[in-house]
Amino acid sequence: MQLKQVLANGKKGGLNVGAVLILPEGFELAPPDRISPNIKEKMGNLSFQSYRPNQKNILVIGPVPANKPVDIEVPQEVLPDTVFEAVVRIPYDMQLKQVLANGKKGGLNVGAVLILPEGFELAPPDRISPEIKEKTGNLSFQSYCPNQKNILVIGPVPSQKYSEITFPILSPDPATKKDIHFLKYPIYVGGNRGRGQIYPDRSKNNNTVYNATSSGIVSKILRKEKGGYEITIADASDGRQVVDIIPPGPELLVSEGESIKLDQPLTSNPNVGGFG
Repeated sequence: MQLKQVLANGKKGGLNVGAVLILPEGFELAPPDRISPNIKEKMGNLSFQSYRPNQKNILVIGPVPANKPVDIEVPQEVLPDTVFEAVVRIPYDMQLKQVLANGKKGGLNVGAVLILPEGFELAPPDRISPEIKEKTGNLSFQSYCPNQKNILVIGPVPSQKYSEITFPILSPDPATKKDIHFLKYPIYVGGNRGRGQIYPDRSKNNNTVYNATSSGIVSKILRKEKGGYEITIADASDGRQVVDIIPPGPELLVSEGESIKLDQPLTSNPNVGGFG
């Protein structure tokens, strides 16, 4: 957070960032009348928009003041049908440790998403020079989907080795693609630190907060042999019991005999990562 940028008035100030969120097909930005007051409070004055009218599942925002900066380096200009490098740097606190799947602490993962102008795509292996291949190492890049080759994703990969990620990019050839024109284009980039907090089936993993599924009294806390907890909550009015399962990793915030409310956090939030 020591970096400063040159502002429009020539003075130095804090960095701005933008972000891109690629959702599954069918998901989109919630309309204002469907957003709860609680979520609106968290959003503040941020203004989100779809990447394109026909791609409502891709959301972009920015520039806004930076909390999780990310940097990209690309050539100022490129020739048609040429392979070039897009270098994404994802700075992070080297002292941070994330909760691993087994509940232990370990180094952070990083990942990145790169949205290029239409027509640009991942360079095929036979077009990548030995010099660029050495920089990309064993990284496995992929397109977001077959019909959107200009959107590239990578990760998660170990941050100790890949805090700087080199994307090999192939520029289009207007001679063979008549709808391509060489102009000034924006490039969107996002960098992630740490693990996600849900699995593809939308269930929680152990890198997030666990909340009480019922109000009542914590009647029993059982520490499981392989880590994690079983928390029994008894309803004060009828004695009905609910057992909440906590996986290894998050730290407990409640104790036996404590009165809790529905949705009250039972654990701390172990997530130390973020997207920028």
